[in-house]
Amino acid sequence: MTFTPRLAATAAAVFLCLACGGSAPQSSPSSAKTDAPAPSPTPAAPQLYLQTQLPDNQAAVQIIQINGDAGKLQLSCLSAISQDAPTALNAFTALAFNPDGTEAYLSGSVADSDGHVQNAIYSFRREPITGMLTPIDQDSSTPGLQGQPTMGTMRCFVLDSATQRIFTAEQGTPECFVNGGIGSFSFQPGKGLSRIDAHSPLASPDLTADSRDFATDAYIYKQQLHPSGRFLYTLSPWACGPMQFRAYEVDRTSGAISPLASAPLWTSSIFSIDLAMDPSGRMLIGLGSNGRLELFSLDGTTGFPTPLTPLPSALPDGHHTEQLLMHPSGQFFFVRHQANVEDTSGMEVYALDAAGGSAGHLLRGIVTGLNATQAALDPTGRWMVVLHLGATSDPKPTLDLFYFDAATGKLSLTDSLRLPNVKDGKLIFAPR
Repeated sequence: MTFTPRLAATAAAVFLCLACGGSAPQSSPSSAKTDAPAPSPTPAAPQLYLQTQLPDNQAAVQIIQINGDAGKLQLSCLSAISQDAPTALNAFTALAFNPDGTEAYLSGSVADSDGHVQNAIYSFRREPITGMLTPIDQDSSTPGLQGQPTMGTMRCFVLDSATQRIFTAEQGTPECFVNGGIGSFSFQPGKGLSRIDAHSPLASPDLTADSRDFATDAYIYKQQLHPSGRFLYTLSPWACGPMQFRAYEVDRTSGAISPLASAPLWTSSIFSIDLAMDPSGRMLIGLGSNGRLELFSLDGTTGFPTPLTPLPSALPDGHHTEQLLMHPSGQFFFVRHQANVEDTSGMEVYALDAAGGSAGHLLRGIVTGLNATQAALDPTGRWMVVLHLGATSDPKPTLDLFYFDAATGKLSLTDSLRLPNVKDGKLIFAPR
């Protein structure tokens, strides 16, 4: 059976474009493929948020609608931040949604009238139809956009829906990113955020890039929260020392964070790129830049990981890794990679049996396009979107939509959407 796109636009997609006030570039007809198996009709079109930097260096959040029945992309909103915010954010670093998708949390910076930059995390109410984001932490008596200050630039954050908490990875000053660490916030629907705890084991501002005794998590690159909400795992790169994999215990009552062990659970001289956990919390995967995959089984009671046999690199010659994605089913994971010299980008598909403790094996690999910078899976795991910047000599930013067939592990291109005003960006799907 082949996937035959139905080209009729949904009423919701048309309304989204008009309500947001932005133009909606059309997808490229020549790029649409019909070799993907026919997906079943979707109850609601997934909304993809593109957190991006425009050519004039202004930050923006755009919304892309996915018509799952037709396998099509549509840019439905050029600026998702409501104009009710009197001060615009001038830089974005991370975006996440609460479990039901009614609120969004965006980290970034705001410059005051004197040019001083404040890094903070901001709360927004998400309109269910248009996807527009309206500030929650807005005090009418104080001009500007209010948020919860952070210790530094925020790399990423994770949400615990059971206790309504957010755990942030905050990096500090440039020299080894000192004085950063993990932040803990509580969130309440309609009331925004409040800080609970800040864990910063490195309080020595005199540590510089020349210091190689980097035994802290002051620069956290990636983090994963266990489904139980009791354990937090972090990955720190080797900018000031070896790669470190650490674990923390979370007090479910207070939200306070404490190290699970005094020393890193794992270190490596290989630059690690990403960290992923299967949805059941039974397995954690670390991705090295050379394609090596470190796998750990997790004890749900103690939180301690047990190393499994690593998977060797399956990268094409002359490529390095850039991203690790876990399928929502926990049965697959994906490794995005890029050529060291040429523009070619690719994706490797692995099978994983987290419940059975299987380390996984490579299923197949494909070339996705030129100079990919980000990829994301929709909450159902049926669709993968990849942002490509195009050839170095002739940049043409494009979003490419792939249908993932879980029966075969195959990714099939179904549509492409030109993004003429985008330099780079991050992709985040809103909950369904």
